[in-house]
Amino acid sequence: DKIVPDMSEHQLLLRLAGEQTISPVVLLRGGLSLFYGYVNMEAKNNIISAGPYFTDYQGSGDGYRAGIGVSLGASIALKPVTLEPFIRGGYQIFRVEWDGAKYNNIMGPYELAEIDNEKHTRNQWYVGAGISVLFGQ
Repeated sequence: DKIVPDMSEHQLLLRLAGEQTISPVVLLRGGLSLFYGYVNMEAKNNIISAGPYFTDYQGSGDGYRAGIGVSLGASIALKPVTLEPFIRGGYQIFRVEWDGAKYNNIMGPYELAEIDNEKHTRNQWYVGAGISVLFGQ
């Protein structure tokens, strides 16, 4: 079973955007997004499996999430429609330092496993693309 923590994030975000007219028919757009967030997490889970087995998990962690995103798009006015293709991509990193405890009970007394300063990191790339079609423009 997976534990899904309660998470709060206080984020500082910077977004920049611009556009340039290439011709009466074509307009280019671009954007940049930077962010940094302080993350606080809390988790608690009870797992009861088949047979006399019980696990109780509690923990909390602090860390950060940061990243950058870039986008590029255009508006191409063709009578009677306007096409708006775009592409975007970015990278983000998530790091948290986790403290907690895991209690196991297998037909007997509790078995305790302390979790102290366990570091978790996830790096992620993303890419997306699409096109909008406006009719009657």
